Amino acid sequence: MRRTAAVALVASICAACASSAPGASATASTDLPDAGFGPPDAGSSQPPDAVDGGTAVARDGGSPPAGPLAFCPVPGPSPSNAAEAVPGLSTSCESLRLDPSEVPAAADFGLGTMGANCRGATSDATGTAALLFNSSGSTSYQPYAIFRDGDAGLQGGATAAMVEPQPSGFAIVGAHADLRYGYRDSFFHFSFSEDPPPLVNDQEIIAAAPPSGGALVAQFTWNLDKWFIGAARFDRAGRPLSSPLDLVEGPLQQGQPVLAVAVATGGDGLVGFSGELLGDPGSVYGIWVLRDGSSDRRPIQLAQAPHRRLLLRPLADGSIAVGGDGTWLVQARPSGEVEPAPPWLAALSGHDVLLRASGSGYVVPSPGSPDRTTGCAPFVQLRAPAGNLCATVGLQHQTADAYLGLDGTLFARFYGLPCDFGACCHLRWWKGALP
Repeated sequence: MRRTAAVALVASICAACASSAPGASATASTDLPDAGFGPPDAGSSQPPDAVDGGTAVARDGGSPPAGPLAFCPVPGPSPSNAAEAVPGLSTSCESLRLDPSEVPAAADFGLGTMGANCRGATSDATGTAALLFNSSGSTSYQPYAIFRDGDAGLQGGATAAMVEPQPSGFAIVGAHADLRYGYRDSFFHFSFSEDPPPLVNDQEIIAAAPPSGGALVAQFTWNLDKWFIGAARFDRAGRPLSSPLDLVEGPLQQGQPVLAVAVATGGDGLVGFSGELLGDPGSVYGIWVLRDGSSDRRPIQLAQAPHRRLLLRPLADGSIAVGGDGTWLVQARPSGEVEPAPPWLAALSGHDVLLRASGSGYVVPSPGSPDRTTGCAPFVQLRAPAGNLCATVGLQHQTADAYLGLDGTLFARFYGLPCDFGACCHLRWWKGALP
């Protein structure tokens, strides 16, 4: 018997969040709930192994340091202001560069790797940071998040495999990978909602959120001979915009399809998947789910070969970039058109491309080795909406990755810094540095 793609409200599910820390947002509308951190977990209220191995939390309350971890100029050729530009989009670099003398004070979080492994970070529009980890337990590597306000300190934790920032709070995809927390399920909910998770699945759930809030959620499930992909849209108050949609099905013998989602600047969302439809060869496909939650459920072929890793990212012109196995393949438009990736994007194989919430340009994580003379290591590229390079920002220490929050908070994950116990998972962030 087929398992449905979207399960109704389940009150008994172990939800995610450890503590409720309501916070108000000046950008939130009056019908939004407070940005607390959700219903208490039915099991332990402590994120798994969150403090095992020791923690080191410190905050730099003064100006940015001039020594280690400071911003620095990256040696190299001058940025091009036109050669890579997409016609019809702004090439202006004005206000896009990062002035090291004007960046806000930094906040830090360090955790020994006997306690967790770093996975990433983001922030909501109020600047509350969500720091993502996996526990060090060899049997599960349970995913979780720690929420921290740079001014108020630690606010709470949640079972979280994926976190999508909202105007105030977060949309969270949880995953119970540890049997201590009950049935091994996936679930989706909003941190500011006290309701049970509206979507629960024993397979896979992923989500993407536009800067205005709400979310597009995609789900994978299966029965004895087929797999199914479904989707649902939610508004910024966490309410479903329509009933969940069953989008597509395929042959189970071909294996589980790879999923990815993104929401374009106009509000329409794309569910991408790599697999084999009934009667069709393996390819990369996409199905648009509109901002009101409706869809014509028409699969669009995005690439003519399957890929094991998919990445969808919104672009400044209203399209969505489609990447597979580290290469940017095409850009898809809500009209159904599919075009080759623009040259500037195609040249960024192996790099993520993050559109600023304001739409004013891109932040491209570009970590590299330190220059032998200056010690400055590349950190991020700053690009205009047309894609042309405006500046490359460096740091006086090699980074592992960079992340961007909804309010423009810039995060760095570092290699090789000391910690209380073992090798250190060290995150530093600059609140609102790149809005």
